[in-house]
Amino acid sequence: MFMQWPPHWESCDIIKDIIFLELIPLVLAIEVWGKFLRNRRVYFNVDNEALVAILNKQSSKSKRVMSLLRPLVLALMNYNITFKARHIEGANNEIADSISRKQWDRFRKLAPNADQRPETVPTLFRDRIFSMK
Repeated sequence: MFMQWPPHWESCDIIKDIIFLELIPLVLAIEVWGKFLRNRRVYFNVDNEALVAILNKQSSKSKRVMSLLRPLVLALMNYNITFKARHIEGANNEIADSISRKQWDRFRKLAPNADQRPETVPTLFRDRIFSMK
């Protein structure tokens, strides 16, 4: 699953809010696959230490981050998913890095068992993200 950032973000400060940007794929993952993770424990491996802290305390001073964090926590509660975020070094996050850089050949080598056809980003999720300013 891959989603290009909305073009209008280039002219505002959202594109510089790395914590917010890195939270989007986690929220999307639970939106798409949360039902399959019902009643389980999930570890979010994150290469951004600030985001790890925010996820683990489930709070942020940023209104923008909270606009995604609240629905994430609610979805996790609805699915009875307990979670913990843990930091991994960026150098060890090659699969995510290959996706973010659109290096699809590299991604396929690193994750040969990944589905050949990516999941579709749900329209409601995409619309909610694209409406953010």
